[in-house]
Amino acid sequence: AGPLQAVVDVKLSLTPQHLRGNDGIINVSALSSAIPTLRAAATEISASNDRLNRLPDTAMLSSVVHERNKLVASGTTLAAAINSAADATQASAQRFAADGTRRFSVAVQDSATSRGTGGVIGAYLIVRVSDGAFTIERSGPAGELKNSVKDAADLGADYAATWGKFKPSS
Repeated sequence: AGPLQAVVDVKLSLTPQHLRGNDGIINVSALSSAIPTLRAAATEISASNDRLNRLPDTAMLSSVVHERNKLVASGTTLAAAINSAADATQASAQRFAADGTRRFSVAVQDSATSRGTGGVIGAYLIVRVSDGAFTIERSGPAGELKNSVKDAADLGADYAATWGKFKPSS
């Protein structure tokens, strides 16, 4: 099987029916295992393109050279699209906590009061994601959110010198 068949196989393994169980948990191992297959397919298509592009065109009809150039351009576009799919799959696997537990802060805005970001924050959620399973750890009205007495993380002296005056952690 060639690179295109590998991409088709990955596509079939990442359908919603295969990717999300009845319990709502995302199959992060399916996402993670698709990434190297997609990268290898893109690399193989690029290598084929390079070989095709290096063929001498002095003994070819101009119409054949024109069609070859179109095929190379299509192959370049396809390899780039497959690499983009691999990037998106990798980002998804990371967001769904394939590499450990993650926590996300979600701000819920009320669009009735227009602001530059879309509206006033009316509520919040703290969501924990672990191996594809989502759990709401905490939620409440925005009024519960208070300025922290200490920073959540020390990002170093350079960061503090550049951004500290804006109080980015509060």
